Amino acid sequence: MTGVSECSQQRGNLKDDGYKSINLFSLETCLTLNIENIYQDHYLWDKIFTIAKNKLFIISGGIPRDLNKIKGISEFVDSWAISLEIFNPKLFDQICPGKSQDYGRNNLLEAYLVAVSELGEGNVYVGFVAGLEPLNDLVKGMEFFSKNGIVPAVAVFHPDHGSEYQNHPRPIFEDIYKTYVEMHKLYQKYGFKPFIIGSGRNSLDTEAYYGEKRND
Repeated sequence: MTGVSECSQQRGNLKDDGYKSINLFSLETCLTLNIENIYQDHYLWDKIFTIAKNKLFIISGGIPRDLNKIKGISEFVDSWAISLEIFNPKLFDQICPGKSQDYGRNNLLEAYLVAVSELGEGNVYVGFVAGLEPLNDLVKGMEFFSKNGIVPAVAVFHPDHGSEYQNHPRPIFEDIYKTYVEMHKLYQKYGFKPFIIGSGRNSLDTEAYYGEKRND
């Protein structure tokens, strides 16, 4: 097979303890097809790092528990996207109980800083979900990471049927537009580029990169 350059796992609402089954499936798919980009989670870090030494280009979706393992990865890894989802500490604990209990918000913040020190500014991405926390908190989060050379990547919340947040109010247009405006300012100020230009389903990243004139 030719022309395949990425393999991104979409876990959705699958019941899979630790996401091990789908992670391993994605990993084996990438190896079989010799795909260059692999998106995975922290518990597979050792295996992923071994693959990196075989000169596959990797973008990891998670973090090793031992942050010392991040040191030296710039020789093998070009960029890294890690989703925080929510910047507000209390709402983070409430909306992301798994990340809060399993890894911890403070540890996540530290991991971003370690990653950017290895990969350089503009090569580490932080994922947010617009519409689940007050706009001011989201903007503070984007500004905090941007000042540290970490690119904000923002997806818009949508209340999926059957999910715990199916009855959560949809974000209003005005807030989404303001989010885009603030993102665009930061992208322009720091020279950021989206994780994947022109893609991202419900993401605002490409709009923030090109600006309003491109998206009339």
